[in-house]
Amino acid sequence: MSKLICLFSLLLLSSLGLFAQQVPDLKPDNLRASLHDRMPDLDRFDIYFKLASFYSKNASAKSATDSASFYYATLLKLAQSSTNIPSKNKITVFRVAGVFYLNHGEKNKGIQNFKDAFSLQRAARNAEEEINTISEFVLAFIANFPHQKDEVKPFLYRARELSKQLKSIEKEVYYRYFVSQTFNYCDFVSEGEADCQEVIRKYKNKNTPFLVDCYFLIARTQRYWGNLNKALFYALEGMQTIQPETSAARKSIYTGELGQIYQDLGLKEKSIEYYRKTIQLREQYHVPLKYIFRTAGFIVQQLIQLKKPNEALREITVLEKRHQIRSQFDEATILQIKAYCYAAVGKNEKAEQYYLKMLSLFTKDDEFELVCLGKYDIANFYVHTQQFKKAVPFLKELSVYHDNLNRLKDVLLLEFKVDSAAGNYTVAIQKLHQFMALKDSIFNENKSKQIEELQIQYDTQQKIQAINLLKRDNLIQQNSIKNATIVRNLTFLALAILILFLLLLYYSFRQKQKNNLEISKKNSDLHQLVTEKELLIKEVHHRVKNNLQIVMGLLRTQSSYIDNKKALNAIRNSENRMHSIALIHQKLYQSEAMVLINLPSYINDVISYLKDSYQVGTQINFYKEIGNYNVDVSQAVPLGLIINEAIANAIKYAFDEGQHGDIHICVNENDEEQLVLRISDNGKGISPNMDFNTVNSMGMNLMRGLSKQLGGKLTIDSTQGVAICVIFKRRIFSFMVEG
Repeated sequence: MSKLICLFSLLLLSSLGLFAQQVPDLKPDNLRASLHDRMPDLDRFDIYFKLASFYSKNASAKSATDSASFYYATLLKLAQSSTNIPSKNKITVFRVAGVFYLNHGEKNKGIQNFKDAFSLQRAARNAEEEINTISEFVLAFIANFPHQKDEVKPFLYRARELSKQLKSIEKEVYYRYFVSQTFNYCDFVSEGEADCQEVIRKYKNKNTPFLVDCYFLIARTQRYWGNLNKALFYALEGMQTIQPETSAARKSIYTGELGQIYQDLGLKEKSIEYYRKTIQLREQYHVPLKYIFRTAGFIVQQLIQLKKPNEALREITVLEKRHQIRSQFDEATILQIKAYCYAAVGKNEKAEQYYLKMLSLFTKDDEFELVCLGKYDIANFYVHTQQFKKAVPFLKELSVYHDNLNRLKDVLLLEFKVDSAAGNYTVAIQKLHQFMALKDSIFNENKSKQIEELQIQYDTQQKIQAINLLKRDNLIQQNSIKNATIVRNLTFLALAILILFLLLLYYSFRQKQKNNLEISKKNSDLHQLVTEKELLIKEVHHRVKNNLQIVMGLLRTQSSYIDNKKALNAIRNSENRMHSIALIHQKLYQSEAMVLINLPSYINDVISYLKDSYQVGTQINFYKEIGNYNVDVSQAVPLGLIINEAIANAIKYAFDEGQHGDIHICVNENDEEQLVLRISDNGKGISPNMDFNTVNSMGMNLMRGLSKQLGGKLTIDSTQGVAICVIFKRRIFSFMVEG
């Protein structure tokens, strides 16, 4: 079985990080210097791991191997004894140490370390990681102990059972294929194929992306066994299950395998078609050049067999220009392919030169399969140019093709020709019989019919798919036309609705303009009416004020003819009261508000008038503490009369003749948002035995009545002088102007 294909598929499909530990290039002296006794276990663990990785990476010398072994032993001891190191770190060390010991021939230590990793993963119930670790262990074990491969079977069975337990169908299919691939790598081909067959039977009708890999694993196995009919069947079935989201790298594996099958079947044009698809996919994914060049070599071989050697040479020349050669192996592959071309056109010396140079560039580290292919090519070249002795050493190295029957068949034919030329007829006849038996097993009449039927069936399916695709495209096109018609009709309808909407909008706009004009006209009329009303109200207040002043003038004139002191006082009091009312109307027609009276300004004017009226001069001092309040006209009139009455009484009665005194006027707001008017003096006061509620004077009755009109409360205190207090709730507006 081919290790090349298995390894390439494992590395390409697995993103699990199983096969390499990238370790930074750190100087071990610096790492050792950073160690100290009080360092936490996890930090020491990390440093020991870096030291072990450094020496194992550079383990070409025995001293480096011994150092790596020492640090791995220290790491493992710390992992077993410390509880402060996470399990994932321990698992990593067990795996890396296991690979190290296996690579250095210490099988038991290697197996034990991997078993420790399995134990931790089993405890964590991490089935996927355990499968990955098993695969890593198996690959490392087979690489170092190829003749003891039966020892890994129990581990592979464990991985297979774990894969079956995964809850996700997609994960189960992927990991079962992955385990089957590992079975094949270990040459347990039948078991790997049986697993894939079981997965296909179980999930054939499920839309899972990794089912195609199971098909192609069986196809590859059958191709190596020479069952090309079965190989083609599974390959074509697999092509039907490829998902649209499948990566270019994975697709290149499938198309490359199908190209190989067609090549072994002798269907050269089909083989070239799929090889070219493979190169295109691998160039998209940037697969290593050796795989791209190797596939190009197959194309060149097929073109040569089709008698197109010049086209074959152009094929490889163009590819070489498109890709820069990056390794010695790439150069060897290009030389090998060009040698095909020169041999095909009869330039045997140049072809031999290229073949020999190719062999000199191969190293022991290059992939065994590709190196063997190069040796087969040069042996085939020597046989065809009848240089039989030169072919002998290369043919002796090609006995490895026991698992690839189709290639073994070709080697047997070459050996038959070499033995015949050397006169070893008995051996030659044996080789010929073996060759014929293999050829008959690979290409018999039934298989040929099956292959032809499979190809016809596949081509028919492809044509049916193409027809269905055309039908679908036609249906999509019809639906597109239908949708376009619907869209067009809807567009026209929407356009009509839009036009109607715009007409309605324009009509609404015109109506609104008309209404706005009417509203503007009415607003203008209303504004004019309001202005006229305001002027009228101001005129009324002005007239009332003038009329009151006329009355005051009449009273003043009348008082000049009265000798009675009481009557004169009554007329003067009436004059003062009228003045306080007239002053309110004066304030109103001078104000913009026309319904509110500003108390500080009004009281100042009342005090000034009374001072002038009673010729107070400097005998009485007036102290004012008046908040900036506005009161409604309905409250201003009674309030003004109370203020007039209180101040006039204080001027007339509070002080003896020639006595100096103080009158305090205070207006503020209490906690209940009520206005408090307080007028007090420091005069001689009133007898404490006097009951103000029973006093029946004109002034007292007037103040009591006006207080009720305000909706307030009147109190008089004569403890120190006389203090008149009125508390009332302020009204802002007493009426609304009607529009």
